[in-house]
Amino acid sequence: MWLLSACVALAGCGVNQEGEAPGGSGSVRGNAQGAQDGGCVRYYADGSEVAERGRLVQLDIRFSYQAARSATAGSGDTTMELDAHSVVEGTASQLACAWDGDGAVQYEVKRAVGDGPPFAATHTGSAQLSGTRVTRADGGSIHEEVEVSGPLETLRVVSMDPWSGPGTQACVRVAYDAPLTGRAFMRITGDGGVREEAIAPTGLVTDGYSALHPHEAGGGVYRFFEPRFAICTGQAEAGKRTDFPMGMSISEDGLSWERSGPWEHHISSPAEERIVDFSLRVVPPTL
Repeated sequence: MWLLSACVALAGCGVNQEGEAPGGSGSVRGNAQGAQDGGCVRYYADGSEVAERGRLVQLDIRFSYQAARSATAGSGDTTMELDAHSVVEGTASQLACAWDGDGAVQYEVKRAVGDGPPFAATHTGSAQLSGTRVTRADGGSIHEEVEVSGPLETLRVVSMDPWSGPGTQACVRVAYDAPLTGRAFMRITGDGGVREEAIAPTGLVTDGYSALHPHEAGGGVYRFFEPRFAICTGQAEAGKRTDFPMGMSISEDGLSWERSGPWEHHISSPAEERIVDFSLRVVPPTL
């Protein structure tokens, strides 16, 4: 029979007073009684009967994405020196529905239209881009400098692959968005004078694939923005670049998803160094 998904958050449901995962077994999987205590419900199409009960859980995440470039070029009187750094980091918590079935746990992090209000969520964090590029030639110099930052307006999990037990290969996808404001200028010295003018933050690192290259949102607004930043298990093949950091591990009980350290095989390597630290915990709801 066709099912109509209507994920309903019930006040006070799904909290395990002993601090175990919802379901009461210490595992992300729930027993029959634990499923009935959940805060998510699917009804049959006519809405008259409950077809399936899930569990209301909370996802707590920590996220840090750092990038850096340092380079020198030229010789003699004509040289260029670049030093640039960026970081996006924050913490977030959000409610979600966990559904047990077919040997796996599936997470619903966004309600379908008409299925109720959005899941409660909270976050905090910031983003920053800073650096200089100095070019010298013919006795003059061009000094470019960027120092911009801003608060995270968005940090949340937008999707999670199902967890089907130890050894599961999966990805988590995170969205983040931060407006960047501050100072970005170019100082030109030569011919006995000095002048200064504003530049765009995108001018510091012109590689459009770089994590140091902000998104131009129009109207002079620049942002560090990513709607689906994937973090995955597994390892990159030797010599092959990846569009997302790999190396995430998932605990035996499925409650902890973690990844830390350098992301070496990205599209802007080896000129750019990146570090991605991420953790996700599935915990009883408190929001």
